[in-house]
Amino acid sequence: AESEELEIITDKEFYLPGQTVKFTAKTNTIIPGTGLKYSVYDPNGIELFSGKLFPDAQGMFSGNVFMSPTKPVYGTLDIVAQYGKQNARVLFELIKDEKDSQKIILTTDKDVYGPGENIIISGRSNKYVPALDLDVVQAGTGSLSVSSNKIFQLKDQVNLAGDSTFRYELKVPAGEQNLGDYKVTVSKDFGSATARFKIAQNPQTAALETNYYIKTDNDLYLKGQIVHVTGHVNLATRSSLEAVPVLISLMDENGKQIVIDTQISNQQLVQNKVITKTSTYSFTSIPDQIGNFNLDFKIPQSFSPASYTIRGVYDKRTFDTAFSVQSAIDIKNTNIIAKTDKSVYGLGQTVNVNGTFFSGQSTIKITLTQPGGKIINDGVKVDNSRFAWSWTIPSAEYTSADIRDLRQSKPTVFGVYVLTLSSSNQSVDLFFKVSKDPALDTLEVKPLEVNTDKSVYHAGEKLTVFGEAIKRMTADKQFSVVVDRVNVEVRNSANKAIYTSSLDIDNGGAFQATYDLPITIFKDGKYKIVATYQKLRTDTSFEIKNVLPIKTGSKLTLVLSADKPQYVRGDTVHITGSTTQVLSSPKLNLVVNFQKEGAIDCKLFYCGLGVKPIDISRSYSNGVFSYDYA
Repeated sequence: AESEELEIITDKEFYLPGQTVKFTAKTNTIIPGTGLKYSVYDPNGIELFSGKLFPDAQGMFSGNVFMSPTKPVYGTLDIVAQYGKQNARVLFELIKDEKDSQKIILTTDKDVYGPGENIIISGRSNKYVPALDLDVVQAGTGSLSVSSNKIFQLKDQVNLAGDSTFRYELKVPAGEQNLGDYKVTVSKDFGSATARFKIAQNPQTAALETNYYIKTDNDLYLKGQIVHVTGHVNLATRSSLEAVPVLISLMDENGKQIVIDTQISNQQLVQNKVITKTSTYSFTSIPDQIGNFNLDFKIPQSFSPASYTIRGVYDKRTFDTAFSVQSAIDIKNTNIIAKTDKSVYGLGQTVNVNGTFFSGQSTIKITLTQPGGKIINDGVKVDNSRFAWSWTIPSAEYTSADIRDLRQSKPTVFGVYVLTLSSSNQSVDLFFKVSKDPALDTLEVKPLEVNTDKSVYHAGEKLTVFGEAIKRMTADKQFSVVVDRVNVEVRNSANKAIYTSSLDIDNGGAFQATYDLPITIFKDGKYKIVATYQKLRTDTSFEIKNVLPIKTGSKLTLVLSADKPQYVRGDTVHITGSTTQVLSSPKLNLVVNFQKEGAIDCKLFYCGLGVKPIDISRSYSNGVFSYDYA
């Protein structure tokens, strides 16, 4: 006898509020006079819609559900269908329309241009108007006293197309006077957006700085030398014409603001004694029309050889850079002192590292660990106690041609990199990030981090736990990595461990594990993942929400899923599933058919393809089963 089977699909995977979800179901057994009952559940398991559909002569059902824009609940929604004894389920995602959060979107086709290149400015408006106001201004020299006729400025309008998009082609005349940073503003009374670009003599090696930064012209100074400070801010909106300065202060290696003694004037002598008072060693700098600022200050003789921090504060934002002071004959500090020129980079940009090393050694070993764990070994010569090293980031994301083993996960250019500088008796780790949006992204380095691939699961699914740990280095001359593991526990709401694992860490510090979620153990509720590494501890949580009924008296429902939607030749398909009732000794058969495009869908018929059912009953335990199909 033919087994009854029901399947259901949606026309898309992702929907926006205001769109209609169209779904179709198909059965291989039509039951006269019986309709298909369906329900739609939101991510919280609350039923949103329900209805009944009847099949056509071919056993097809068609339905649709409108995603109301009023108080939408974003996330994974379920459609659960029941037709006689047949059951099926399909998932889809309700996502936010990013257009709602930004009034105007503005971009340029590149970050850095050569002299005379065409600059393409494009974007979209959330509200349709015939035209938007366009304002382009070039950076000055760090002082508002510069004559405005020496700065490139353009005011124009950009016309909107019918879909509220716009495109504007800008050409800045070639010439040394037009090199530098530029700010583009598109605005109307309902909102505005800004973008920045740079025109450089060598655009391949130049890079656009982040929105807020401060830096020095060198990493190491002697007492009495001049420090040239440059930086950039996004100009704050203000109601008056008065310029808002950048507040700049110096802090010691303990993070305390530096104060200096100042001798008062003769008119303030008290009882013929010279009186001194203290004041903070701080400055102000007025940004120019695009937000660039600069200043010079002299290293006082009172500064001790040490590391110092320059901190800028503007519009409630804080940004730092560091430098070191050495006396002309002080070479007792034999530590490796180094830093990168930025913390976040984009594709094709160059990472520049500068530093000092007063040990007498002529070389430093450099190890670059990429996000996927791949290691690049290099070295740099130390010349007169100084060294410099650079590495160019790939100009595009990795493709399948860059993958040697297709069974491994796809590597990525984006993520956090670890740069290790090593001598014979010490090592220093520097961190930087490669981002799709370096102007807005920030670097955050956590010694231990753990996450799950989703925040909400249904019992019977697979839970994937992944994270990263900064590997500890030994103090011997080989600088070998301590063979450590990350301990991971899956705990229930009573804080009792359900799973305990000891996971290996790859070269990049990453770890990962997959766990079953048996329907008899993982009831509705919140669960915790606890990761420990050496003396570090961190945790994250996830939630179980079972949409289908898990009751002894309910109808038996079978849920089946694979670990990925697509595979390459040689992959192993990890198939998992569950039943809504725990069966004592079920007989479970798995049939995998190769379906040719345009051919009749035979379902459980074999159609002469020679496919035999696979008995997977042995894998069934506590309502969950699995099979690896290769």
